[in-house]
Amino acid sequence: MRDTAGAFLRVNTENGKDKTIDIASQDVIDSVKWFKDDIEIITFANQNLITPTETGNYKAIVIYSTGCSFETEAKTFTIAGITGIEEETAKIFTIYPNPNTGSFKVEFVTTTNQKLILF
Repeated sequence: MRDTAGAFLRVNTENGKDKTIDIASQDVIDSVKWFKDDIEIITFANQNLITPTETGNYKAIVIYSTGCSFETEAKTFTIAGITGIEEETAKIFTIYPNPNTGSFKVEFVTTTNQKLILF
């Protein structure tokens, strides 16, 4: 049985970037099935708030305690590009030569004193 009262999805943002999706409903929700691009996401089952890790069109089938269900309209969720330190500049150590015959050097790039234990 389908309910006509409905529920809807809200894409929650922080600093202009999509962060989470939640379900808004006036009725008590018994269970939820989430879908991304029409494929069910089992790991999000029965959660009213999700944090997607992939860009896509998300929707939910909400099942109320009355047994009625409602399928929400899909909402587009976008994972913004990751900004930060480039991989090359994040290098914290170098081992050379590679390959080697058992003798090698390890160089660390750091501005603080740190304890190092090699096994």
